[in-house]
Amino acid sequence: MGNEEDDLDGYGYGVFACLMVAKWLKDRNRARDAERFLKIALQQSDALYGESSPESGIVLLDLHDLFQEQSRLDEAEPAWERVRKILISGVGNLRNG
Repeated sequence: MGNEEDDLDGYGYGVFACLMVAKWLKDRNRARDAERFLKIALQQSDALYGESSPESGIVLLDLHDLFQEQSRLDEAEPAWERVRKILISGVGNLRNG
């Protein structure tokens, strides 16, 4: 994980801020704008924590849900597959740790 200055309860400030803005936009039926912020959050999370990190998994799950709510299943499926791989990896780490 990043250092304490870049971290806020497991998220970089930028990731956390993007997630909150995306939620705010989604709650106001601005899905396209919410998607943009979720994609930024995912890029930042991948860069800070790695593509297989639980942090990126949380962002991906939000992105998956947004796609699914819009019936964009062709985009939701790859996001879900990546979340699934992260979850499986995490369970394996718990068993081996």
